[in-house]
Amino acid sequence: MAVLGLVFTGCKKDKGSSLPAITGRWELADMITKAVQIGDQKVEVYLTFNADGTFLIEQMLGQGRFCTYDGTWNLSGSTLSGKYSDGNAWGAVYEVGVEDDTLRMTAQNDNGETFVYTKVR
Repeated sequence: MAVLGLVFTGCKKDKGSSLPAITGRWELADMITKAVQIGDQKVEVYLTFNADGTFLIEQMLGQGRFCTYDGTWNLSGSTLSGKYSDGNAWGAVYEVGVEDDTLRMTAQNDNGETFVYTKVR
């Protein structure tokens, strides 16, 4: 089950965009959702955006093992989209913002999910 329902499409920073780079490794710090109940299970998610337009998602629910997902991402202005390596698009397109070491991704669909990540050093 992809916690992020999910997420990402191939994304590259547009030339001339004032949005800070999203490349690097990020750890899920908070999730605000109207549609998903996870209960009291621990959720760990790491998201890596590579400069070549590829991404890697590593996620674990509860005491399970990490599942990995990869593909490509695309950033146009502040709109992030992506495709998994199997060709399926992410579950949503995201409005993104980066401030200091925080990446906020808000789904642009009826679910209204927002994912907040912190930069991993």
